[in-house]
Amino acid sequence: MRRQPQRSGWPQLLPEDVVLDGWVRIYRNPAGERFRESDTFTFSAPWSNARDIPAAEREARGKEAQKAKETAFAWDPSFGYLSPDPYHAGCGLEIGALLHLEGINLLGDLDATVNAFVALRMSAMSHSEDGLRNVAHIFKVNTDAPIGISEGDLVARAQAAFSHAIDAELNARRRLVLEDPRVLEDAITRALAILRSARLLTKWELADILSPVRLAATLGFIDGIDIPEIDGYLVQQITSGEKSAPPRDIEEERARDREDAKFADLVNERFSSVRLNRRARKELY
Repeated sequence: MRRQPQRSGWPQLLPEDVVLDGWVRIYRNPAGERFRESDTFTFSAPWSNARDIPAAEREARGKEAQKAKETAFAWDPSFGYLSPDPYHAGCGLEIGALLHLEGINLLGDLDATVNAFVALRMSAMSHSEDGLRNVAHIFKVNTDAPIGISEGDLVARAQAAFSHAIDAELNARRRLVLEDPRVLEDAITRALAILRSARLLTKWELADILSPVRLAATLGFIDGIDIPEIDGYLVQQITSGEKSAPPRDIEEERARDREDAKFADLVNERFSSVRLNRRARKELY
């Protein structure tokens, strides 16, 4: 029998909980000049809910129109906008987001979701560092191949794809609470145990371990830390692109271990007071 959520404690699940960052970007190059990537103009606008993508596209286009009053853009009537970067040519429009897909991952549907984006000619990239794959289950997803498609069609495609993925993640979170509470509880409690007691920890490991903690926070199941603070750790690491080459010798390896030990101590102290709350006990136990 399916469990029913406690009405008094059931949180409102929002698309904004899934979208860490959303953007619409328009790329243009000035006409009558030799192409240099550094000369590319970028006009952008944010979004956090897929229904707002058309409005964000209009906002970015308004910024483009203002610049067009003083600068002509490289354009060909049979091809579209011209650029040294093929991903900025054609309609020169990109729509993307950072999506947190921890619920889909816990249900085992992550590969199918990523493949669905690829089938729609969109790229879906994650980070793999420190021996970890799909760190934090955060994916950078954006439209691809803007040549040969109109702006309107690209907006419609992106809006449909992001709406579907966001709804799938929110439904996965509901299903975890209603149908697989032990799976969710196990992921959260394991993460908290590591955060409180790990003796060595890298920044990439922290980002990965925080993923189920962030999910718990969006459900209102955590006391002692809020979503903006968690996102500060996650987004900073995911967007930094910081890479760690293998240590060159034993001395460098020992030096890194000392750094990881100091970092682990800081994380242990910060998360010593972070706990599952009364709402979590009502829903998960």
